[in-house]
Amino acid sequence: MTRVHRSRIFWRIFSAYMAVAIVTTLIVGLQVGRRVERTATEQTRAGLHESAVMARELARGRPADLQERLRKIGAETATRYTVIDPDGTVRADSERDPTGMDNHADRDEIVEAGRAGEGSASRFSTTLGVQMMYVAISSDEGFVRAALPLRVLAEGRTATRATVALGVGLALVVAVGLGVAVTRSLAAPLVEMSETARSIAAGDYGRRIQVDRPDEVGALGRSFNLMAGEIQQRIERITEERDRFQTILGGMVEGVVAVDASERVLLVNDVAGRILGADPARSAGQPIRNVTRAEGIAEVLADALRARVDRSREIVLRIAGVDRVLDTHAGPFGGGEEPLGAVVVLHDVTELRRLESVRRDFVTNVSHELKTPLTAVRGILETVIDDPGMTEAVRRDFLGRMNAQVERLTRIVTDLLDLTRIESAPESLDRVPLDLREIVEETFRVLEAGARDRGVTLQRSVPEDPVTVVGDRASLRLLVDNLVDNAVHYTPAGGSVTLTLGREANEVRVEVRDTGIGIDPRHGDRIFERFYRADPARSHALGGTGLGLSIVRNVASEHGGRVRYESVPGTGTVFRVDLPAGAPGTDS
Repeated sequence: MTRVHRSRIFWRIFSAYMAVAIVTTLIVGLQVGRRVERTATEQTRAGLHESAVMARELARGRPADLQERLRKIGAETATRYTVIDPDGTVRADSERDPTGMDNHADRDEIVEAGRAGEGSASRFSTTLGVQMMYVAISSDEGFVRAALPLRVLAEGRTATRATVALGVGLALVVAVGLGVAVTRSLAAPLVEMSETARSIAAGDYGRRIQVDRPDEVGALGRSFNLMAGEIQQRIERITEERDRFQTILGGMVEGVVAVDASERVLLVNDVAGRILGADPARSAGQPIRNVTRAEGIAEVLADALRARVDRSREIVLRIAGVDRVLDTHAGPFGGGEEPLGAVVVLHDVTELRRLESVRRDFVTNVSHELKTPLTAVRGILETVIDDPGMTEAVRRDFLGRMNAQVERLTRIVTDLLDLTRIESAPESLDRVPLDLREIVEETFRVLEAGARDRGVTLQRSVPEDPVTVVGDRASLRLLVDNLVDNAVHYTPAGGSVTLTLGREANEVRVEVRDTGIGIDPRHGDRIFERFYRADPARSHALGGTGLGLSIVRNVASEHGGRVRYESVPGTGTVFRVDLPAGAPGTDS
């Protein structure tokens, strides 16, 4: 906290304290002053009463020297004395000749004394020309009055006010000193509370006030520390629950989207963000229709809010130009008559649906592929069995056809077994250092004669140095055999097939180039699917199973490699397989 802020707190407390102190002192001073003045007035009136009583004793019997007596005691006591007859005539006065004075029967103090035995009044004296206070009492022979100039009382009031003012000033000085001490005593813990509150607001929940006082400030500090502890515990619980919740959401393979009753996004986890192409951090508070253009998501959430029951639906979204199949489960949450919101769980089942489609196609293709040779074998057997008179030459021809169909069945089953072994049990593959030159040479020796019989020239190009990879010999042999065998079968007589083995950077490349019929671009990567044939009629005629390229792709994938091809219909095709070269601890 800055020095300016601390000074501001000090002066605020000090100003409030001094305002209260000044107002209180002034009120007390005024009250005391008034009380003192009232007391002084009463004392003056009482003194005049006593003086009047004394003058009444002097005037009793109407002595001849009464005027002189009154003048004498008036000079001694600084008080004016007047003796008045019952009819208001002034008989004697300590300061004036009574013969020249007006009748006093109408004077307020005389009227009141005639009625109550004593009367008092304050007024301007025309005889003396000053403000006076009069006190009159009745007697058997009329009235006796004592009077004092009000300047005497005013002087007393001035002295009283000066005394009160001095007392107020001293009280204010003391209040200032006490105010500074009290303000410092109060400001220090308040400043610390303010600093601590700022630290807690900034995230330092372990901060506490160091205050050890038995007064209310200490009680406030202890209450503040108790509150800070409760806040810390609650924040820690909330943080723990949030982290646990985020960990659960982060570990889910499903996408989760939650909205409030107004269909504004409360939560989008990372998986849902990837599925919907949305930024989870920027989605909170936005309408769901602004977060994603996938109307199906907004609709299933709105339906769950309206119906107040769980809803399930499978929707298809086109994301980045690709159709994705989502299995959605939405439901409302929150108690009461109206739901607080709804949550939808998104499960991307695109791959599952694709695999289901592939499985259906596979079953259909396998059934078809196996049915054709089995039907042929059955037909041949029935023919041979039903015709006992068949000549030996015809019988041999039928048995040869049967043998060809059995060989075809054998190739299909063998390829299926190889493909299943590679896909479903990759851990069963041996991983040993191999020199690919040996596999290339084996393939060349086995397939060269068949290629020559078809009128196709089979060539090879291998380096002199070993070309080492880590892999399964049988699987890699299947890869090379299928590539070369396909190339030979789809190359017309007079064409050529070249098998090249080379090394580029950290990869080993197996390349098979032919001058065959080529592949139409519309077939694309479908040629690597099981039983897919770019030219079914020619494939059947050549005895292909439609599994060769699928085996090639799976073997390359299991060895960390990739397969690519380039083809020009009517000109030829080149297949390239790139595999990781060498291995730690092997020659490469």
